[in-house]
Amino acid sequence: MKCDVSLVGVLAAAVTGHLIHAIWFSKLFSKLFVKYYGWDEEETKKQIASSSSKGIGNLILGSFISKIIYTVIFAILAHNLGITEIVDAVKLGVGVWFGFMATVCINEVLWHNQRIQFYLINQGCYVVSNIASAVVYAWLAL
Repeated sequence: MKCDVSLVGVLAAAVTGHLIHAIWFSKLFSKLFVKYYGWDEEETKKQIASSSSKGIGNLILGSFISKIIYTVIFAILAHNLGITEIVDAVKLGVGVWFGFMATVCINEVLWHNQRIQFYLINQGCYVVSNIASAVVYAWLAL
């Protein structure tokens, strides 16, 4: 298995995916996310305060590192599968999302009584983020 990946492509794709997550959860779906997570206004304030005390910067950094790891694995797969076109990279991004994220995360609904709406908001973000990251990586590196 070759590890021939573009560092610029990985970083740009990771930043793209990370920005989509930020916009998705802070602007587009923040109220629904909180509602379907089951928090009320007071609980939301407590969670924000708790996150701030943990160091929001550390949480953001951890999330970004996670996105970099995902993007490196995506890039390795794309190169080893011989993907050279944006459309094929998008198909890979959707396939990785469906095969590994959507299927694994459904267990939170099935076994932990998480609301399906919460799952759909999260998975919507993941699939959009994967598609955007795939496009950016393919455009810059393939």
